[in-house]
Amino acid sequence: MLILFLAFGFVFAFFDRQALPFLTPGFLAPVIAGRASDAWGLQTAVFISVGGAVVLLAFGLRETAPRVLRRRAERAATEVGSDTVVAGAVG
Repeated sequence: MLILFLAFGFVFAFFDRQALPFLTPGFLAPVIAGRASDAWGLQTAVFISVGGAVVLLAFGLRETAPRVLRRRAERAATEVGSDTVVAGAVG
């Protein structure tokens, strides 16, 4: 059954290359967590899930704080030059 899921995922990803990064963890994470649980205990699967969630939250979220975005835009405007208009820069 696992081979069928993997084959479906990779065939689907072959036709839509943008889907590969999203499909691979969904198929491989349960396999890795199951093997790790067999070796080190059931709590290992929970730790792997928590680690994946932390990585997703750390790298998958965009900065939306207005002050931070304004500061970045102002810094970019000063680096580029005063003649260039940068979106989001207040001044």
